[in-house]
Amino acid sequence: MAPDSPNPQNALNPSGTAGAAPAFDLGDLAIAPPTPDVRHPFLRFQLGPETALIPLTQATEILHLEPVDILPIPAVPDWVLGVHDWRGELLWLLDLERLVGLSSVCQPHARSAQLQGVVVRINHQSLGVVVRSIADIELHDEAMLKPVRSGLFSDSLLPYLGGYFVEGGPVLDLRSIATLPLHQS
Repeated sequence: MAPDSPNPQNALNPSGTAGAAPAFDLGDLAIAPPTPDVRHPFLRFQLGPETALIPLTQATEILHLEPVDILPIPAVPDWVLGVHDWRGELLWLLDLERLVGLSSVCQPHARSAQLQGVVVRINHQSLGVVVRSIADIELHDEAMLKPVRSGLFSDSLLPYLGGYFVEGGPVLDLRSIATLPLHQS
């Protein structure tokens, strides 16, 4: 072998001496396998002056809506905005802020304002939940989800909460919305 040729032993044996013990003993290294990430994605959105989260598993799609794209329906609760043509089917749109006792996301004088909606699929039914804005997708460990106690959040929000993260805020469980009557009796 020529002196300038690479010696495969030199990679582990910097001294380059043939037959000598390698300078590094890889058998002593204890490399632990990576810890699996147990966090799950949550969608953060504006809810009144605060923000809240919903599990991303409940969301199907994000909609960008103009108020003129919403067809009002008579004789419905004030938190039902109307319906929207979504992929050829009628999608009921719910004003989440109005539902939990806050002011509506649709102000009568703001007919040109853009709204955002989250299409959720609950019990084989698609609904659109309209919010002021969507902030981000975050990862949270569901094992850290705390149960909701009276006094932490407004009474009107409690029926729709699935818990809260100390460092992340309230988490809505939108499955409870699917049981609400969309028509007034």
